[in-house]
Amino acid sequence: MSYIIKKVFARSVIPLVKWYLTKDRSFRYKQLKIKVFSGVFHPGFYFSTKLLLDYLGNLYLTRKKVLELGAGTGIISLFATRLGANVTASDINPKAVANICHNSQKYKANIEVIQSDLFDSFVQQTFDYIVINPPYYPQNPKSDEEYAWYCGEDFGYFSKLFQQLPAFMKHNGQALMILSSDCALDQIRQMAQKHHLQWQEIKKVRVWWEHNYLIKITHHPSINTP
Repeated sequence: MSYIIKKVFARSVIPLVKWYLTKDRSFRYKQLKIKVFSGVFHPGFYFSTKLLLDYLGNLYLTRKKVLELGAGTGIISLFATRLGANVTASDINPKAVANICHNSQKYKANIEVIQSDLFDSFVQQTFDYIVINPPYYPQNPKSDEEYAWYCGEDFGYFSKLFQQLPAFMKHNGQALMILSSDCALDQIRQMAQKHHLQWQEIKKVRVWWEHNYLIKITHHPSINTP
């Protein structure tokens, strides 16, 4: 039954969403109203962003160093600054970087914005929290916009992410990542474990026909990971 629903959704709803997103739009979360540039991931159409925002709202972030990796519009970064965090936001897509800057300037938020392919353009530093809403469809992106969706045919995004991630996490730091039952969960988890990253599912939410998983990733190289 879920397969039939997915096919109907793909044929009817998705084209409408794509048409809607050909123009700049807006999105509101609590007291924040942001602009969403065309070609940038819209947080209102996908439940992963709200799941991350709701979870962050229960954390103590005052003076914590927070990175939103692949930030899109920067909504999570803006929310984290309101919770007292020192925030960095990055994205590989130059349009997304411009979108983050636009929204942060609107709210006069002190956010460091970096255009980067994962951590390639970062100076060495460490974070208490690294928040990731990753691409996970195994296809090679053909444009800047598609980096928000496709992780490469061989899951190259995750291979590179998990290789770089430990160097940017504080000793007791953690990465928070959203994944879906639509993606290759077991394969992605095994890739993380190869780099001595510990993987913990901390929340599972069913939305329509799929589950969204909030994953906490920590790094303890002294622990033998199976």
